[in-house]
Amino acid sequence: MSSNHRNDRARAVDASLVALLASVTGLTVSCSKSSPTEPTMTGGTGASTAMISLAAGGASPHALTVAPGAAVTIMNNDAVSHEIASDPHPVHTQCPELNGPVLLTGNSFTATMAGMPETCGFHDHLHPTDTAFQGTITVR
Repeated sequence: MSSNHRNDRARAVDASLVALLASVTGLTVSCSKSSPTEPTMTGGTGASTAMISLAAGGASPHALTVAPGAAVTIMNNDAVSHEIASDPHPVHTQCPELNGPVLLTGNSFTATMAGMPETCGFHDHLHPTDTAFQGTITVR
């Protein structure tokens, strides 16, 4: 079997698996090539899920768009603790669902985003001026 034929079969299997996963979960995930830093998660019949990773270089992604009711998990993959909180600092009132606990290395927190369209700013309450750990979550 030629390598081109194997690659075509692998692509067909990958496409079939993606279609199966989408039909089972009811989720559609699309990333815009014009805005690679803003993944878009759109839910079908259920809530979407998304993740923000905290690492030595900061939060990734910094901008995220999710469907109403989405579950956003914030995972601390950094060697130091972080405490993600809603803007504005220090009152954290913009999107209180983002006000999480102190996350030690390896810990995570999941926020369920409100059901109405809004843009929520977030920052690391332990390091509020560190722009690497600031970002936005847009619900639409």
